[in-house]
Amino acid sequence: MPVTENKLLLLGKIIKAHGYEGALMIVLEKHLSEEFQKMETVFIEVDGKPVPFFISWSRETAKDSVLVKFDDLDSREMAIEFVGSRVFTESDQSSNKILPQHLILTGYTFRTSDDSFSGNIEKVLDLPMQYLLIVKGERGDEKMIPFNEQWIEILDHKRKLLTMTLPDGILDINP
Repeated sequence: MPVTENKLLLLGKIIKAHGYEGALMIVLEKHLSEEFQKMETVFIEVDGKPVPFFISWSRETAKDSVLVKFDDLDSREMAIEFVGSRVFTESDQSSNKILPQHLILTGYTFRTSDDSFSGNIEKVLDLPMQYLLIVKGERGDEKMIPFNEQWIEILDHKRKLLTMTLPDGILDINP
């Protein structure tokens, strides 16, 4: 289900680029800097549509503003293109996700039911509408795997093991 603007909450507006590494200054609508610091992703309005951006780091600079560095924005020139854009978060935080807020799967061993891929779950991203597992494979490769309850074969908290049956081609999306 795509995210639409009526499901989004306006956080603020990007007012300027900061430094040479692509950081941006965002003025917040309300005193949301504490909540903003907990977010891993936000939506920036690009050509009238919300586009998700992953937050590398953020820090409060004043009561109503934060300095933010996004993944994949690595220069001042890239960041300047977003000045004046509005920033959103998903307004309905009560989705049907089954993992708890503290994301207990970090550090678990991951494997596919057909043994085609295995590794360690390095991180669990809490994205709008789903969780995404970041798994570092035994060969050092990193895969992003959507966490879908229907794909779970084994979830063993004692052994810290997650086995999933993945749809064909899901591992080929991010080689």
